[in-house]
Amino acid sequence: MNADEIIKNYHILEKTDNVMVINLPPDKNGKLVDGDIQNLMQVARKLGVNRT
Repeated sequence: MNADEIIKNYHILEKTDNVMVINLPPDKNGKLVDGDIQNLMQVARKLGVNRT
């Protein structure tokens, strides 16, 4: 799911007082996938909740 789809779903859930749970499984080495991290950082920037 790309950042815009995540944000769209987030807003739908927010309107209905639900919580969004994002499941990001690690790779075979136990680390998060760089693409997933970058996607979530983009979501955070677009929502104005990034800390960097």
